[in-house]
Amino acid sequence: MNYTYNLGGKSYGFIPDDISKKIEEEETTIRKLVETPNQLNLTLTNRYNIEVDEKLTDIAKQAGQYGINFTLPTTYPDGTNEDAAIELGAIANQASLLFEIPEPNKTFCGEIVYKAEKGEYNFLE
Repeated sequence: MNYTYNLGGKSYGFIPDDISKKIEEEETTIRKLVETPNQLNLTLTNRYNIEVDEKLTDIAKQAGQYGINFTLPTTYPDGTNEDAAIELGAIANQASLLFEIPEPNKTFCGEIVYKAEKGEYNFLE
């Protein structure tokens, strides 16, 4: 008999440092605004600490070329990897709305990735 274990969903946010810090500072408020499930766990970490596999390490290195030095690994025990990415996307979008843009016409960009069923990483759109 084969058993399949669902360890829950996992995603990674490569988000500008100022937005990552805003999420860390305002996490409780942001979670309430976007109605984040209580089971979703966020951990702000240096992108150099992401060594899950070679593909994700390469994505982290590319993010560093754009000045992104932190990542938000996210776990969601009751969801899929894509569910975790969607929840993290909602949090990041709300954080960017709370952040005061210091320069006119400045936009923020970042990426949220999750591992799909076949092992490749998908970028949340």
